[in-house]
Amino acid sequence: MSEEWRDDNARLMAGEILDPFDGLVEWRPEEDTPPEEGDMPPEPPDEVYDGGGGGGGERIHIMLSARADYNVTCTLEALQQHSELFVQGATLVRVLKTPRGRVIHRLNPEALPPLMSAVADFVRLVRGAGGETEHRHVEPPLPLARQILAGGAFPGFRQLDGIVSSPVLRPDGSLHTKRGYDAATRLYLEPVGQFPAPVEAPTQQHAHEAAERLLAPFAEFGFVHAADKAALIALILSLIGKAAHDGPTPMFPITANIRGAGKGKLASCAVLIATGTVPAVVGWPDTEAEQSKRLDTIVLDGAPVALFDNITGELGGGPLDLALTAWSYSGRVLGKSLMPRVERVWTIFIATGNNCTFGGDTARRVVPIRLKCDNSRPEERTFDIPDLQAHVQEHRAALYADAVTILRAFILAKKPAHGHALLGSFEGWDALVRAAIIWAGLPDPLDTRAEIEKVDEAAARHAQLVALLDALFHSRTDPWTSGDVARALEDLPESSAVGALTSREARDVFDGLGVWDRAANRLNNKAFGQELRGYADRPNADQKRIVRKGENRRKVALWKIE
Repeated sequence: MSEEWRDDNARLMAGEILDPFDGLVEWRPEEDTPPEEGDMPPEPPDEVYDGGGGGGGERIHIMLSARADYNVTCTLEALQQHSELFVQGATLVRVLKTPRGRVIHRLNPEALPPLMSAVADFVRLVRGAGGETEHRHVEPPLPLARQILAGGAFPGFRQLDGIVSSPVLRPDGSLHTKRGYDAATRLYLEPVGQFPAPVEAPTQQHAHEAAERLLAPFAEFGFVHAADKAALIALILSLIGKAAHDGPTPMFPITANIRGAGKGKLASCAVLIATGTVPAVVGWPDTEAEQSKRLDTIVLDGAPVALFDNITGELGGGPLDLALTAWSYSGRVLGKSLMPRVERVWTIFIATGNNCTFGGDTARRVVPIRLKCDNSRPEERTFDIPDLQAHVQEHRAALYADAVTILRAFILAKKPAHGHALLGSFEGWDALVRAAIIWAGLPDPLDTRAEIEKVDEAAARHAQLVALLDALFHSRTDPWTSGDVARALEDLPESSAVGALTSREARDVFDGLGVWDRAANRLNNKAFGQELRGYADRPNADQKRIVRKGENRRKVALWKIE
């Protein structure tokens, strides 16, 4: 800052600078008619400033006044000319170029004045030593920057939902391929790599052949059913076609019966095809408070993908349910009192886990991809494509083009309906992604959800069992055996209660597990001991679990609730 400008700012703080609105008729920008011409503040000198913004040429002049609304309105109109400024939700953001590529940066008051000076010259009327008035060029005031950002309203600015590195599919089936902002999808394209020209008029046959090519790299995965392959295609198309439909997108949990089945590799390669990068892996917090913080960070940052890895036990809860079905989203920035908002949840959620279950309403918000491996040592398997990630990276442009072909062909065919009921809360996704997959000749990807009800029943039985055993032995500090459970049940009077269950309801829990001997009206403790092994170390919603604590002197397994 020059010494002259420092003096001006000092005189401003001392109250020596005149208000050009002093004695004039008050006029607010939102009023229908302005005051008479003679009532307006004096015009700044008719000259050209560079002002540090680069490029030269005639610039906008803003005569600063004591009227905050006037200063804010004029400055906002000037800032609309800045090519890097956008609005994300109710937050003013800047698209910055970094060594990692372009990123979305939320502006703070300190970052805004240099951008203000790039688009406008700020002028004040000051009184000279001899009493004469003159226009002085000043730096954009920091208090004005604070007022602009605190207002939370930025009319006229372009809405930005995210930054992508691949051609963007529009709702009409056309593609945005040039670097920069696309108003139709509200996305900023920073292309990475070269992509083949799209098929000019793709047909249903083109879509079917493209789906087969898209599945080819994943042929050695042990999908449970052909519908699980369709669900994998649904994940890839969801990532690519997010801007081509309205509404939220379901979550894609990738589950398997054993560790090492390839869940993480499948997720990484699917995301690599769609985005050009391998997703960062994050953990799923235990408490809803921590889950809410994690989701706020992910959604408000506009992350295209969130991969929750190695889920154990139950996945779900209020914060996740909200993020999956919300079209707009408001959250808290860590360490600040701000509650920024995004008008469009851009993130696609993926999870991996072995035999994971879904709590609350999450079960109806997911499209599972199920893997099965019959090899007890899956890490020792050999593959025709030894390095799948490198293979996908090499052929990524062609695979991406195949995914686009499926969606474009379907859109250009006027998006024929698939004849099934739409998935509630995800109607826009269903009418594009699910319908395109069925139209291309693949199974319905929602067929993988048929197992969820069975899994939910098993999860409910597990939760009841943990609560029941905890109530039976709540006052016991040493481990117990399955025989101890049988004896405890025999000693229960008919009218007694075990936790929240009556004694009869408690016996019904074991009957539902298939370990109650109805003829003898008692627990089959041998069968129950074997059943306990299947429930060992699986946490319930309260993070309690059945834990094996070794054996007693008779070589009978000991158990405890922890």
